[in-house]
Amino acid sequence: MVERIWSGCPKKLDKEGMTRQEVAEAVMMVRGELSMNHFVTISQALERLEKHTEYELMHLNKHQRKMNRRFLKLRHRLRKVYHFDGAPRKMVEMVNEMKRRNIASAAEAAMRGDPSPSDVLKQRREETGESGGSEVDLSEDSSSDGGHDGG
Repeated sequence: MVERIWSGCPKKLDKEGMTRQEVAEAVMMVRGELSMNHFVTISQALERLEKHTEYELMHLNKHQRKMNRRFLKLRHRLRKVYHFDGAPRKMVEMVNEMKRRNIASAAEAAMRGDPSPSDVLKQRREETGESGGSEVDLSEDSSSDGGHDGG
């Protein structure tokens, strides 16, 4: 019981013994009651905790702002480098339109009995012996062989 009373006082003024007030507070703590000194200690601990939390949140906010600024700079740089004004979307639409035209012209040629543009291109390659590296064939026939005749 003495040890509980001795350890019950949170802050002792004298290391050798306890004052009457400290003994009263320690006995109150042993009985399960809290004295004003205990409330002061608890409030100081809460204030310390709040101060540390504010400090951490402040630095977290600073870090968040820093990251946001970096992402904004990166986005601006990417838009500047790629001259983004809807160009990728326009390119995709243009390529799709070219594919539709090629398919339509190949269908018309097949109906008339004429060779398709890809067949004409293959004939030219065979006649000239070139691999056609600088030309791009967008028809579906060329997708199976990788865009060239394998020569």
